[in-house]
Amino acid sequence: PKYFTEFVLPDNITATIDAEEALTDAKLIVHAVPVQQSRSFFEANTEYFPADAPVLCTSKGLEVTSLKFMCELLPELLPRTKSFAYLSGPSFAKEMMDQLPTAVVVASDDVDLALRIADMMSSPFFKVF
Repeated sequence: PKYFTEFVLPDNITATIDAEEALTDAKLIVHAVPVQQSRSFFEANTEYFPADAPVLCTSKGLEVTSLKFMCELLPELLPRTKSFAYLSGPSFAKEMMDQLPTAVVVASDDVDLALRIADMMSSPFFKVF
């Protein structure tokens, strides 16, 4: 890896750059692609997104060309997907990797999805509300 080389991923997490491998049969998709590359990523890989898998977006900001937020882009680019959630809050990767206390918020029109994500992602040092 280029960043955070001092950290080892847990055995139950596998890194890949192959979208088909990562997305096929996914039960929840965590989208962490920078906003400015998101459109091209979705256009190139839409076929691999399972229609029933909700998408949790961690990307922040506006797409410069359209001035759209991710909450506007995702439904447009993934029309078959039924549920979206968005993670926001002040968080820094290095602090999270060092297990420093961090709190973020998940937002979604699907309250059950938001609650499931909060439960699934929360830990003693990382709280999702």
